[in-house]
This record gives sequence, C-alpha cells and structure tokens, in this order.
Amino acid sequence: MDNIFKVNRRLEIMVEEYPTERYNSRIEDVALNNFTIAMPMRKGQPVYINHSSRIIGKVFAGSVAYQFKSSLLDKRMHPLPVWVVSLPTDVKKIQQRAFVRVDAVLPIMFKLQDDGDDDRPLFSATTKDISGGGLRMIFKESIKLGTRLEVSIELLELGIIETLAEVVRVDRPDETRDLYWIGLKYLNLPETLCNKIIKFVFKKQLEYRQRGI
Repeated sequence: MDNIFKVNRRLEIMVEEYPTERYNSRIEDVALNNFTIAMPMRKGQPVYINHSSRIIGKVFAGSVAYQFKSSLLDKRMHPLPVWVVSLPTDVKKIQQRAFVRVDAVLPIMFKLQDDGDDDRPLFSATTKDISGGGLRMIFKESIKLGTRLEVSIELLELGIIETLAEVVRVDRPDETRDLYWIGLKYLNLPETLCNKIIKFVFKKQLEYRQRGI
C-alpha cells in the first residue's frame, strides 16, 4: 500500500452521485487513518458530494494502474479545495488497457532498436492517440509486429519522452492509401516519464470537456 499511494500520484475518480462521470485528481497527503486528494472539478467548478459517499478510484503508479474503493470523510476549501477520504480498500492491479487514452497529434521520432549500427535511419511520424501504457502513431509504412523501436515523443510544454517501445498492432484504415496506424506499447518506461504522459492525457481530457468534445 505504501508503495502505491504516494503524494502527487495521479488519480481517476468515480463517485456514486455521478456514476457515468470520471474526474481527475491527485494525492495531496497520506495519513495513518485517511488520505487527502485534490477536490475533483467539473467545468472549472468543484464537485460536491454527500458525506460518506462511496468512491471508486484508479491510481497510476508508473506503468501500472490500481483500482480501489474509498468513501468521503470530510471536505475542505482552504487553503486548497480537497477531499479527505478513507483509506483505500479492495485494492487490485488492473490491466494497462485501463489507462485513459486521448486523441492527440504530437511529433514523434523513432529508430529501430540498436543493433550495433550507428547509421540507423531516423524516422518521423505523428501520434494519433496516447495513454500511459502506449500510443498509436500514423506512419507511411507498415512495421512488423514485435519490432522494438527507440522513440522520442514531444509532449509540448511537458518536454520530450524517450523510451523503448514494441509494435503490438498495425492497422491500415484506408486500403487506397499508404498510411498505417502503428500501435506501440512502452517497455520499461520509468515512473517519472509515465507520470508526465498521464499528466498530459488528463490535461487534454479537461480541454476536450471544456470545449464540449
């Protein structure tokens, strides 16, 4: 538990009052009998729920996500709007596909994994969507399943992510065009970099919701 629930880790929250909605949050503090999370927001306004409301959440720890249950104990508006919630119960690891995925067009550069050849060509592409577990990129050629790539993704103001990735899916959406969607899974992505991607995804989600997309 101590290795999962740490300050500043990102959360995705669902509450019983609004079962079809998901909210972004983060862990602000962890105590012996409870932990404090940033109050979720809806369209720029705090989400208000009843005392003892049940909460189902996901916490993202590196390349792994965990689902848990909790309940609201208290809420505070100062100095920052937060919820104080009960310690997590029914904590279980969930598959990488549980990572939130958003459409995003980002520049990406990649090479085939190093095989001792210093003259490997460098390719450029763009992402179609991205999540904390992987991404899809748009490329002009098909790439064999299982191929490992050294990729560099530019996350705008959050900087550049460099990681090893494996091709796990290849789709050709239009048979009349030489255009492919290449699905990549990150390999051994450090937690700090995974958190950057998750932060980017959550920010994009908020932007899309504010624009009604």
